[in-house]
Amino acid sequence: MKGCQRDCKSGWKRISILDEPTAALDPLAENELYQKYAEFAKGKTSFFVSHRLSGTSFCDRIILLDGGRIAEDGTHQELIEKGGLYAEMFELQSHYYKEGMSQEGRLA
Repeated sequence: MKGCQRDCKSGWKRISILDEPTAALDPLAENELYQKYAEFAKGKTSFFVSHRLSGTSFCDRIILLDGGRIAEDGTHQELIEKGGLYAEMFELQSHYYKEGMSQEGRLA
């Protein structure tokens, strides 16, 4: 997690902000970060800022901003079931993984 966090201590509170922590990572390193995130965030308030929605499903609460305002709020499952903007964006991003692959496993 080195280089992708800012910790702020204010009395007894601890806040971590991870702003696009996986942007420069390859898929293997990105997966490792996701695997260790729960341990890292334990006992803290943690903000995970990301445009890659595949990395948000492990978050306790997702707040989708649109035009500087809160457009949607909930867990990954709640937002998918709602069928709103988050679900639309998630489907758009995951489309490339689901349907964009040829039989040889390469992008079509």
